[in-house]
Amino acid sequence: MDWKKLLDFLSIESVSGNEEKAAKWIHSYLNSIGWDAELIEVEPQRYNVYSNLNSKVLFCSHFDVVPPHIPPREEGAKITGRGTSDAKGVIMSQVEAAVKMVEEGILGKEDIGFAYVCGEEVDHLGAKYLEKEEFHASIAIVGEPTENMLCKFGFGLLKVRFITTGKVGHSAFPDSGYSAIHDLIELLGGLGEICGEKEGVGKTTYNIGMISGGIAANVYAPRAEATVLFRLAESSDGMEEKIQNLIERRKSVTFEILSKFDPLEFTVVDGIEKTVARFNSDAKYLKEKVDKLLLFGPGDIKVAHSKDEFISKQSFLDGIDTYVSAIKSLIG
Repeated sequence: MDWKKLLDFLSIESVSGNEEKAAKWIHSYLNSIGWDAELIEVEPQRYNVYSNLNSKVLFCSHFDVVPPHIPPREEGAKITGRGTSDAKGVIMSQVEAAVKMVEEGILGKEDIGFAYVCGEEVDHLGAKYLEKEEFHASIAIVGEPTENMLCKFGFGLLKVRFITTGKVGHSAFPDSGYSAIHDLIELLGGLGEICGEKEGVGKTTYNIGMISGGIAANVYAPRAEATVLFRLAESSDGMEEKIQNLIERRKSVTFEILSKFDPLEFTVVDGIEKTVARFNSDAKYLKEKVDKLLLFGPGDIKVAHSKDEFISKQSFLDGIDTYVSAIKSLIG
């Protein structure tokens, strides 16, 4: 296979917010191989790229990447650089799969569509815009690096800010005040007890990502807060209720929900290895737009966002075949 097109695409810096050149490149490329693609301005100089949204099979992914831009390099059996796995390599594997299906007479060009979006890595800007479009597809495949395993389940998310209040006082005198930080630590220590589990999928996990509070070491803290991200194997409403029950007897504690979405069940097919997706994706914005929703692609999520990000050439090629195989199984 000639890897030049992939290298050309990867060479374009497309950190979230600066995706314009990458959007115009994939728009031009799709048109050059026979698809009638549109460049859709989502915000000034930020674009989505669509072709035939009302299709039997809709390939979806994102062309924005995390910083910094790392130029691609072809290194033997792999290609390194930013976006190789997440997700420009995925996009090009999808496009190659579409071409292969047309060449082999599995589907016509009119049966295959594309929706490539900006902003996934930050705020899902492009996917939110896509969700508002009027269209319906029979099958949508959201491309993310899963080592070509089909995701059967996508974890939900609940981002929470916990706030505790105390009373300022001199720490040498216990009756002069009480510390908001002490209350916060006690609260956070109990979070593991409320995390549920789904059979065959795994357990809800959490990460205490940020903590702040206090004035000085010898002063009881009047306020403290922590931001916690839950990866949900259960409903977001159910976890929110558990949190409410956990703090209801703690007068010093309040919380606010910063963002949330429920877990997703994905379509899978026999004969292809399965996995679960603990990471966030654009898939939730497509669930009401399609009959069957899949999530998978070449590359490895564990190297995405790292300075050593890469995609193996074999994974890329296997991705093409896996896309074709899954679609053939679904269309009969």
